[in-house]
Amino acid sequence: MRRVLRTVLIIACLCVAAYSGYQLFTELREYHVGDAEYQKIAEYVKTGSGSASVPVAAEENGKSTFDVTFPDVDIDALKKENPDFVGWLLCEDTRINYPVVQAEDDDYYLHR
Repeated sequence: MRRVLRTVLIIACLCVAAYSGYQLFTELREYHVGDAEYQKIAEYVKTGSGSASVPVAAEENGKSTFDVTFPDVDIDALKKENPDFVGWLLCEDTRINYPVVQAEDDDYYLHR
């Protein structure tokens, strides 16, 4: 009886491990597909094309402005790809470099 219980527990653990591995694989695959899509869309954007000095509310280190670099975005081409395109989000020195889309329903793009 003890041997049967041990065998059942081992089989249950293997099933849980297999299911967890499958779930991890599908999640990582979705991230890979999303990254590939962002790489494709990033061809419409050139960074470092325009810059400006922007005033800040409080002085930091004796400066009252900071320099901002604006990306050059091909808005017309991105609107053809997706009419919901409204802008581009870029934060220098980070990995944040994404298109911004907005639909009628706020939940539409939450998981897309």
